[in-house]
Amino acid sequence: MKKIYLIRFLSLVILANLWACENNLDELDLVATGLVLFNDPFDTTVQGNLIDITTSQVDAHGHIWSLTDDPQLSDSNFTNLGPKFQAGVFTSNINELEKSTQYFLRAYARIGERIILGEVVQFTTSELENPVLSSGASNIKENTVSLGGKVNLNSLVYRGEEPRSIIQFIGHVWSTNPDPEINSPFASSQTVITDEVLSGTNDGVFANNLDELLPDTQYYTRAFMELTQRIANSEQRVTRIIYGDQVIIQTRFGN
Repeated sequence: MKKIYLIRFLSLVILANLWACENNLDELDLVATGLVLFNDPFDTTVQGNLIDITTSQVDAHGHIWSLTDDPQLSDSNFTNLGPKFQAGVFTSNINELEKSTQYFLRAYARIGERIILGEVVQFTTSELENPVLSSGASNIKENTVSLGGKVNLNSLVYRGEEPRSIIQFIGHVWSTNPDPEINSPFASSQTVITDEVLSGTNDGVFANNLDELLPDTQYYTRAFMELTQRIANSEQRVTRIIYGDQVIIQTRFGN
């Protein structure tokens, strides 16, 4: 009889250990923090991966970052990309960082009250400033205005046989609403010839003349640059749009 109880006890211990191992594997294998795709002075983009969610729905997921080496969801900044119903990669855009600063980053997934964390990844933001600048407005009239911009060529590595960044378009975007973007419903955009900028013979300076504006109207304008970049340690390229600072203009009264 004692042998039977002993066998049962040992069986329970083995089952408990197996359950603990499976649970730990689940903790380790569910979410991966991933790669830092872009690293600018004030923002970064990171791509994580939900590896296996076949048995449970993920209620929320994203990335956590902090100045300390063990970022937790309860005391750190985080992105919330919402629920996810199948495994796959996800991307977090992290902004309002300090330039030339070391951060610690990890992915997370929340299933009910359970928080699962990925591995910690360390990164340091760049010292370089924004590679595209909005350099102001001139010749402001009733329906037209001249806008300037500049691409900081020193912050882009696109020369050589295997370029890291390649400029596709530069220009300006404008709207009657703040922070216009190329795909904004009320924004218009215009690209300009980039040969001089790309060759470096014009010090990265470009200009744009906007017309068909409304008189006595406030507009928000920004220079922009569209480029393709090669992800670090990869042959994959992605398209990216970078905006300069916002410039506000007021067209003149009509006759």
